[in-house]
Amino acid sequence: MLLTEKFVFIHLPKTGGTFVREMVGRLYGKGEVRDHIDLQRNPPDLKTSFFIMAQFSHASRKVIPDAFADLPVFGCVRNPLDRYLSQYRYGSWKVADNHLYPGIREHPGFPEITFSEYVELANKKLWLFEEPKFLLEQSIGWQTACFIKWFCRKELLDLLASGATLTVEMLRTFSYPVRFLHTRRLNEDLYNALYDVGYDSKDIDFIRNAPKVLPDQSKRSGENDIFQSASSGSEYFQPEVEKVIREKERLLFELFPEWDNAED
Repeated sequence: MLLTEKFVFIHLPKTGGTFVREMVGRLYGKGEVRDHIDLQRNPPDLKTSFFIMAQFSHASRKVIPDAFADLPVFGCVRNPLDRYLSQYRYGSWKVADNHLYPGIREHPGFPEITFSEYVELANKKLWLFEEPKFLLEQSIGWQTACFIKWFCRKELLDLLASGATLTVEMLRTFSYPVRFLHTRRLNEDLYNALYDVGYDSKDIDFIRNAPKVLPDQSKRSGENDIFQSASSGSEYFQPEVEKVIREKERLLFELFPEWDNAED
């Protein structure tokens, strides 16, 4: 999560948040950056212009501090086809805690699993770690569960816990007001969002042509194609895998129809 005097950014993993963090850091200058903010001991306020909350870097919309609650909120979203592939290639599921990837880590061949197996196993047990804690219905995909956790109000969780069937109308109704930046056009989306909240074009123009920024683990492993589009002919991507993802994440594809646009 990034907290500034003009906006808040919510970082959904594997959607381009590292790029946003780097660009905002360049905009403010490294001297303005504060890492490891403790929400309980040192509640942030608007007197300092820029914070990066490192230990809460993937915090959801629900935990924005009160002092920042009325600011515009940005968040990145990504075509589920691309995000599944990026998550698989990045490999954090190989070292993460068991409770984060229960279906995957219970596989007898773990961690040597194919991309197809990864997609299947990732959708086997979808816990939402909220109160109340519950398993999502099997028709809801992993990426949809992430969207609910990061961007939706608790009222939606309560409805799902009571047995309600999720619809795209429910996602729209219970989503927080968030301006979504799309990973495939992140340079332009971020530039436009910052301009619209009051930053001078001359201060943010560098964002338009900035290169991709890869997470540290990708740089170490040499996996420079984690931002590869699933539609670009990846060796990992087979038609049957796409069919499974599109069915599981059908509500997200309905919520963001531009993902099936050639331009996105």
